[in-house]
Amino acid sequence: LAADQGHAEGQGNLAEMYRVGEGVPRSIIQAAVYYRLAADQGHVESASNMALICQGGMGQPQNLSLAARYYRISADKGDAYAQSKFAQVKKDVAHLQPLFSCNINK
Repeated sequence: LAADQGHAEGQGNLAEMYRVGEGVPRSIIQAAVYYRLAADQGHVESASNMALICQGGMGQPQNLSLAARYYRISADKGDAYAQSKFAQVKKDVAHLQPLFSCNINK
């Protein structure tokens, strides 16, 4: 599989298959694994989907700092939705920073 060979597009496609259960058992956890791999290579759609998973705490604890990181990947590549969500999550994280130490700029 292209996903197993490190191809971001293939990883994003496999993640989507896991998310909806198309040809594989439905698993948000497995979807997150492949979204993360693709997103870390700059795959825009995967970064936005990984951000949604982190923001919503789907299959893992909610992590707004990580959500902001993944929204930023897509936002920096011109994705308008991600730009809006990044601004929103960044604001949410700023409200939490007095309670938790997190850096969304990395």
